[in-house]
Amino acid sequence: MRRLIYLSVLGCLILLWGCGTPEDPQKHIKNLYSWDERVRLQAGNELVLMGERAVPVVIKELERSQRPQVKYICVQILGRIGNKQATPHLIPFLKSENRYIAAKTAEALGIIVDLRAAEALIEAAKDTCADLRANAVLALGKMKSPQAWEIIFKSLSDSTVKVRSKALQAVGRYRYPQVAPQVIQMVSDPSPTVRLKAVQALRWIGDKPGVVDALIKALDDSHLSVRLQAIISLQVIGNPKAIAPLEKLAARGGERDRRAANWAIEEIKKQAGRK
Repeated sequence: MRRLIYLSVLGCLILLWGCGTPEDPQKHIKNLYSWDERVRLQAGNELVLMGERAVPVVIKELERSQRPQVKYICVQILGRIGNKQATPHLIPFLKSENRYIAAKTAEALGIIVDLRAAEALIEAAKDTCADLRANAVLALGKMKSPQAWEIIFKSLSDSTVKVRSKALQAVGRYRYPQVAPQVIQMVSDPSPTVRLKAVQALRWIGDKPGVVDALIKALDDSHLSVRLQAIISLQVIGNPKAIAPLEKLAARGGERDRRAANWAIEEIKKQAGRK
C-alpha cells in the first residue's frame, strides 16, 4: 500500500515538473548568435514552435541586434510564426539597406497576410531589387489587397523571370478574369517557369475566351512540367473542346503525358455527363 502511495506521489511530482515553468525563449535567442549553423537552425525552430509566446522576444532582438544574419533569422521566424502583432515591426525592414533582409521581410509579411502592410508592400514592389519586388507582389496577391491590383498587373511585364512568375501566382490568388489576355500571351513566354505559372493561373481564371485554346497550345510545350500543368488546367476547367487534343497527346506522348491526358479525358467526360 505504501509503495502504491509512493509511486502515485512520485508520478504527480513528475507530472508537475513536466508542466512547470514554460521554457524561456531567451535561451534560444542566444543560440541565434552561434557560429554553428545547426545550432542557429535548431534555435530558430524552437522559437517557431513556441509560437505567439516567442514573438515579443524575437521582435526585440530583430530591432536591437547589430548582426544582419540574426536580423534575417528573426524576420524568418516571425514569418513562420505568422502572428499579426509582428506586422508593424516588420514593415520598416522592407526598406533595409540589406536587400536580403528586405526581401525576406516581404516574404514574411506574405505569410502573415495583414492588410496593414499593403501600402508598404506596394512601394516595395517598385524597388530595384528583383527578389524584393517578387516577394512583395506575391504577398499582395495573398492578402488580396484591393489597391494592389495595378502593381500586380504591371509586374506581369517585369524583365525578371522571378517577378513575372510571382505576379502570375498573385493573379491565381486574385482569380481576376480581366487579366486573361495578358496571361494567355505569357503561355508563350521564353521562360519555362513563367509558362508553367501561366497555365496554372489560367486554371483559376477559368473558361474565359481564349483560355482553353491557350492551354491546348501548351500541350505542345517542350517541357514536360508545363504540359502536365496544362493537362491539369484543362481537366479543372472541364471544357469538352479539350478532349480531342488530349487524345492526340495521349497517342503520341510519353508515359506521363499519356497517363495524365487519359485521366483528364475521363474526368472531363464525367463532368460533361453531370451537366
